[in-house]
Amino acid sequence: MLGRFASRTRGVRATRNDPTEARTIRTIFGPVLRDLPVLYTDVEASLGDITVPTLVIWGDRDRFFPAEHGRRTAAAIPAAEFLLLEGCGHITPAERPDEVAAALVTVSSRVASRSAAQV
Repeated sequence: MLGRFASRTRGVRATRNDPTEARTIRTIFGPVLRDLPVLYTDVEASLGDITVPTLVIWGDRDRFFPAEHGRRTAAAIPAAEFLLLEGCGHITPAERPDEVAAALVTVSSRVASRSAAQV
């Protein structure tokens, strides 16, 4: 299934450097991104309340949010793990579906093993 999804998203990877696309994205999302520090305050304040196993996945070429935002997000969540995908942009599951799926399987398996050991 991931293979079919990846083939449908080839355009996402192919148009990453298109200047017209970049202008369109800035036009659509610019106002929200400018106000993000204010909009994100409540979310950021609640990250410490997350008690479930968490994997924060980030692309090092995310044009919206630098990797430091991902690191800071992961650091604010107790026991969160952080995965930086090199050469990947903002939509990590579309750009790297196999790597994202593998990371989720790894974390899920580790959590399941810990849960089974506690029983």
